[in-house]
Amino acid sequence: MLDIPRGKYRYALRLPGQPARSETLTVAAGDAWGLLVGPTGEVLPLQMY
Repeated sequence: MLDIPRGKYRYALRLPGQPARSETLTVAAGDAWGLLVGPTGEVLPLQMY
């Protein structure tokens, strides 16, 4: 768990043998987010509340 200030954040996922995947996530005050990573490296950001 990370407590971070609101703003835009860039994240990257690196898996062996695959190119890095990066995206930007916008976090508002009081948001909680999770990142779900699939078996082939796809990333789905999920707003928890």
